Amino acid sequence: MAILKEERIQKDLIAKFAFLDGKVRVQRERRIWAEVGYSDFRPLLEFAVKDLDFVFLCTMSGLDDGENFSFIYHLTRQDGVIRW
Repeated sequence: MAILKEERIQKDLIAKFAFLDGKVRVQRERRIWAEVGYSDFRPLLEFAVKDLDFVFLCTMSGLDDGENFSFIYHLTRQDGVIRW
């Protein structure tokens, strides 16, 4: 059975950033979600852009739960895989 490109990306992320184990999931085809803290965001974003070819920022969404702000970055590759 072939590994789907989304599963390959998930494995690459966890191999590079051990803290993502249990925090990155393939939701469905072309959809990958990763929960990343503020201090880890920049290195992960740089890896996603430089090594995984996530070169398009489609949308940024902000969330305010009353105590914290969170952001969702929708990145995509030319093959259509979207993550975050």
